[in-house]
Amino acid sequence: MIVLSIDSSIVSIGYAIFDDAMPIDRGLIDSGTLRIPKMVESEKVRAIYVAIGDLLDTHHCDWAVIEKPERFPYMRSSNPYGRGKNLDSLRKNNIAVGTIAATCVSRGLEIELVTPQQWKGRQHKEVTRSWVNEVFGKNLQKKNYDECDAIKLGVWFIERQ
Repeated sequence: MIVLSIDSSIVSIGYAIFDDAMPIDRGLIDSGTLRIPKMVESEKVRAIYVAIGDLLDTHHCDWAVIEKPERFPYMRSSNPYGRGKNLDSLRKNNIAVGTIAATCVSRGLEIELVTPQQWKGRQHKEVTRSWVNEVFGKNLQKKNYDECDAIKLGVWFIERQ
């Protein structure tokens, strides 16, 4: 089974593609970050659709596991237990998640949508980056956090199967 894992965003989409028939450290086929240029939202949706479609044309995936934003209770004012939720960022991320999911489903993939809490808990991005570099022999930097999250998400998904 070929698995596409996605760390979703409207501007920087981390992805990783795994062959689950291989040992995890050798099963990573491809990974990277899709950068979506600054443009109006409707054009971003098209750019995401095309970028994900190109990935799926290159790698014939069976499954997609996609990170979606956490659920949160709606409050009229900011969160009294910490900083306020940036509702515009959440809205944009949900647009990206919907576009990615629809693209995958339209290409015949099975999908699973998971929250960060489900697959990594409260683990800091730096811990994930160090782990990815060690396990996969990479030298990814801070600018590659999206790619690192996609790799770790893919490993989590495959290990659950």
